[in-house]
Amino acid sequence: MKNTFSSLLFVQVILVCTALVMPPVSAQTQATPASQTATRSPPAATNALPKGSTSEITLYNGVRMEVMRAADGPKPEPNAIVHIQYIGHLADGTEFDRSYSRRYPSIYKLSDVIGCWQTGIPEMNVGSKVKFTCPPGSANGKRPVDFIWGDTTLYFVIELIAIVG
Repeated sequence: MKNTFSSLLFVQVILVCTALVMPPVSAQTQATPASQTATRSPPAATNALPKGSTSEITLYNGVRMEVMRAADGPKPEPNAIVHIQYIGHLADGTEFDRSYSRRYPSIYKLSDVIGCWQTGIPEMNVGSKVKFTCPPGSANGKRPVDFIWGDTTLYFVIELIAIVG
């Protein structure tokens, strides 16, 4: 009797869950005539650039900057203090730092960071997201830092949140 009751209860739970997940028959999608597809409004705009239309430039010190999300915010001055979120990784994909794992954006004075950031971040607009390829001369140079060898190209995805000062 106990197994029968458990089985019935299980079946009822499955039926209720299925009813919650599946839309009612009247709400199911119907084929849209071709004449109506042209009048539909486009999907909501996003900050992301369409695939294949990324903008990549090379700055004067060899830093490559690929815009992943464009924005219209102001650009920081070269000695500004900025709030950023970032991910740093090596060519093989090994991640060596991630500000996203901390609860708040990182705050840096641009005159105190690696050359790659000093060159690239002032080219960003607040709200934008950029991937930087930092050649060794604009990254750590010849000196090893932690487990990163000297003369290593570093890669960063940086999101400029705000300019503090």
